[in-house]
Amino acid sequence: MIRIEISAAAYAALAKGTPPEGLLPPLPSPSGGFYLWLVRSVLDKFNAARGPGESHSDVILRWAAD
Repeated sequence: MIRIEISAAAYAALAKGTPPEGLLPPLPSPSGGFYLWLVRSVLDKFNAARGPGESHSDVILRWAAD
């Protein structure tokens, strides 16, 4: 598992579309966001979806808007 940091807005978008048992309890990060643990295959999908200058949070928010 690999830990990434995402914004509070991205975590809220994930929590909104995920059953409660689908996410670990949020672990706050010092920047006001949250840490998220991902398996390598999911992280690879995130990284493949990132555009130039995009963060993991940007990808989550874009996917949530679709």
